[in-house]
Amino acid sequence: SLADIAFVGGTLVPVGGHNILEPLAHGVSVIVGPEHFHFADVVKVASRNNICRVFTNAEDGVAAIQELHSLRSERVSFNYGGELFTGKLKTLLRKMEVLQ
Repeated sequence: SLADIAFVGGTLVPVGGHNILEPLAHGVSVIVGPEHFHFADVVKVASRNNICRVFTNAEDGVAAIQELHSLRSERVSFNYGGELFTGKLKTLLRKMEVLQ
């Protein structure tokens, strides 16, 4: 991938946010703002699995970016977690297709 960290747009204002699965599938760490209601369930699960960070204000956003930038080993783990997470989702979708 061309990036290590992705800020997913549409999450700072009440438009609901864009899809976080796209950067995660490429092993890119994801940071989102508080307005991610279109993908709230995915963000919640991804956050629980430590592959997405949610910030509520500019200072928290800057701190999250700086932390990910300075902690290379954590970022590698974060990125690998994103690839595993999206891989599990793909497997689940394939199983659901078989059931239909």
